[in-house]
This record gives sequence, structure tokens and C-alpha cells, in this order.
Amino acid sequence: LDLIVTSDTLDDVDRIVRRAVFTEPFLMVVPAARKKEFEGASLLEASRLAPFIRFSARSHFGAVIERYLRRSGHVPLPSLEIDTADVVMAMVAAGVGWAITTPLCVLQGRASLQQIAVLPLPGVPLSRTIYQLSREGEYEDMASLVFQTSRSVLEHDIFPLARETIPWLRGSIELC
Repeated sequence: LDLIVTSDTLDDVDRIVRRAVFTEPFLMVVPAARKKEFEGASLLEASRLAPFIRFSARSHFGAVIERYLRRSGHVPLPSLEIDTADVVMAMVAAGVGWAITTPLCVLQGRASLQQIAVLPLPGVPLSRTIYQLSREGEYEDMASLVFQTSRSVLEHDIFPLARETIPWLRGSIELC
């Protein structure tokens, strides 16, 4: 590939130009009807309230969440494991359980916004940085143009939508 947008910096690959694009926090999404039950709940308490809906551990995104849960000592019982953000949001909206995700994933599943509540992730904060990766010395003008355009779209279109959807985000989703 000539250009990749990812949270995995592929540190083991040589001759890659890594440009940090933006950083966003992880958060908790719960069924809107059960928001009061989950507000202020720890990860352990959330796990007792409803099943945890996982992103596939085969993905980099899912693996980050699994490591976070393991380090925090709160590994919810096995339940559903889903590959896409819109399906995770639909499952939470249907009241099947709760999930850990990011603002951009919430926006990806925005068809379910009326039926979900977005809460801060309890415990130690977790965030991810999205990078643009390209090959060193190849298509540098294109990579630079895509990088600048991406930043502009994020700053003027995506971030305002994310902050409108999740008002308490404020500056925790930002360009690098």
C-alpha cells in the first residue's frame, strides 16, 4: 500500500514515514435506558450490570482494549465479539450490553445515537493516536496532501460533530 491510516505505527517496519494525525480518548457506551445505572460505575461494576461487547481481539483496536482491561484487572466474562463499530453500537442500542470504544467509532455507529449513552471510561484514562503511514521517499507530495486534507476535515467537520454529539469531550479529541 502507498498510504495507511492506522493506530498501529508498525514500528517493526523500516523506511516508513509516520505522521501523527489526531488523538482521541476511549470511552464507555451503554444503553441509554440504563445510563443512570452505569454512571460512576467501575469497570468491574459495569461487568456485573451487563455483558461486555468486545471488539475483535484479532484487530489492533480490540487488542488495545483487551490489554487495557487485563492491566486494570477487570477482564469481563467472554460474551459477544464484534468486528465493526456500527454493529457494536447497534448491539449496545438494543440493550445487549456495554462497550469500550472511541468518539470516531461512536460517530461511525451514529444510527444508534438515540439509544446509547456515552460515558467517560472509568479508571485510568486510555487514548489512541491515529497515524498516517507512508513509504519513505515514495509519493511524498501525495502523502503530504492527504495528511493536510485529513487534518482539515477532522478539525472543521469531524471534531465539531464529535463535540456536539459528546459535549463533555471538549479538548480530549484533538489534532496532534
